[in-house]
Amino acid sequence: MQYQLVYRDETETLSTKTTIWTAGRANNPLIESLTQIEDESKDEHGSFLVTPTLQLVDFPEVFAAGDCATVKDHSLPPVSQIAYQQGKGIADNLIALSKNKEPHSVDANMRRTLIKLGLNDAVAKLFDKMLIQGRPGNLIRNQTYLNMLPIPMHNFKASSEWLTDEIFNRYHHSSK
Repeated sequence: MQYQLVYRDETETLSTKTTIWTAGRANNPLIESLTQIEDESKDEHGSFLVTPTLQLVDFPEVFAAGDCATVKDHSLPPVSQIAYQQGKGIADNLIALSKNKEPHSVDANMRRTLIKLGLNDAVAKLFDKMLIQGRPGNLIRNQTYLNMLPIPMHNFKASSEWLTDEIFNRYHHSSK
């Protein structure tokens, strides 16, 4: 299989039977600039260690989640579905604290695996049983993320951008 990738004025042709995707991970510079938090209170990636309630170990008045935080003794993958669940848990804990109640442990778990592999290409593993690939997998992935957006305007903006990319072939990607 050959893929022709066009980005701006550069064209590159790749011959492959396997597509490999990799990504790095780096903390936001704001996180890096918080020097009040000791290295012992961070994991090997520099993310904050938090309690099961998602409060910083040394600063319990501060909550952190997503890829800038690691639950102490319970590492979770730094993916959006975990961060989304943790965000809801933090909101619930802030409400509890405002009512003079104790914050509760935030239990986040992987619901499904959705991996974007390129334009119109993705893999969706549903219920740890069913694997859907290619364009159908991409549609499932896109619909899942649209359903997770917080307000209809975000949903509209994301849908508009995806539709514009599709109609006007903004990223000239073709397989030969």
